[in-house]
Amino acid sequence: MSNTKTLRNWSLTFIAIASLGYGLYYFKSSEISAQASQAMPEYPEPVDVALALMLDYKDQVTVPAEVVAPDAIVLTNELAGTVRALNLKNGNLVTKGELLLQLDISEETASLNTAKAKTKLAATELKRTQSLQKRQLVAAEALDRAEAELAINLAEVDRIQAIIAKKTVYAPFDGVLGLHDLSVGEYLPANSQITSLVAAQTHLWIDVSLSQQQSQNLTNDEVELILTDKQASGQAVFAKIIAKNPLIDKQTRSVKYRALFKQSPDVNLIPGAFIEVNVKQGEAISMIRLPKQAILRQQAARYVYVLQPESEGLYRVQRRDIDLFQENGEYSYIKGGLTEGEQVVTAGAFKLYPNKLVNIRQVADNGSSANASSAKE
Repeated sequence: MSNTKTLRNWSLTFIAIASLGYGLYYFKSSEISAQASQAMPEYPEPVDVALALMLDYKDQVTVPAEVVAPDAIVLTNELAGTVRALNLKNGNLVTKGELLLQLDISEETASLNTAKAKTKLAATELKRTQSLQKRQLVAAEALDRAEAELAINLAEVDRIQAIIAKKTVYAPFDGVLGLHDLSVGEYLPANSQITSLVAAQTHLWIDVSLSQQQSQNLTNDEVELILTDKQASGQAVFAKIIAKNPLIDKQTRSVKYRALFKQSPDVNLIPGAFIEVNVKQGEAISMIRLPKQAILRQQAARYVYVLQPESEGLYRVQRRDIDLFQENGEYSYIKGGLTEGEQVVTAGAFKLYPNKLVNIRQVADNGSSANASSAKE
């Protein structure tokens, strides 16, 4: 029994010592943690933000289109012949009426001189006959023959001049020449392609083909051109629809539209190029627009981080699940989950977590009022 009592006393002593040690450890740990907290303040994460912009959004489809020059032709020769004069300089500007190519017309020139001499003689004969007829020294039949002879010779002059004109190529308008591979002395068959000529224009045409369904849903009179940075320096470019083909193409079952694009020094479009355009469809729906990089994904969920004021210049981020409607190459369109004017994190959102302290590095461009109005109808 004495041994049992001794064991119990030692047990109580050990428990008392352990409790005291744990109390000292807890006290010191709390003190160290408090000191560490004071020594390591929470630093804000710099982020870019954008304001949630409300606008009237229309669904759109992306379709191919062709750039067309209003005045662009391929120069050809109507008649065959040998090249005697060549004034074609690749890529040069030419003016209306400038001689570009002359085929051999030596035979026609000789025939023309003969016809002109005969015409002069016929005119003299007519004048003499008219004088004699006034004095009734010749019959009326002689006068008729003289008049007919003059008319025949004049017609022959016109015929030869027409042949010469068909063997001579002039610039029909001011423009830029294309490339060619002709040489003086080369024989050209009739209707050979010589080179292209494109007029210097203040505008271009954008030809777009839409399916029957897309044509029925078309509600805008503009199309947005999708261009590379080299073509348009990243700016939004629009063309206004000016005409519609009244017939549906039998092969493709599509309807062709023509849009007018006014030339700009900042936009580089070449006639004949194929591009893509965005075409608005259906009725407008109120949407929130954000830069595409603001949207984060977690399995099927889509969410953003919204700023909540903490103190002057500092914010806490709050996760906000959203109803994403559609995205394009630059923007996301949101049906629900956000309110217009809320500040949403864009660049840097991927490294955040709820309640994280942040500050604003810069406000990202979410489209100016001008851009927003272009989406409204």
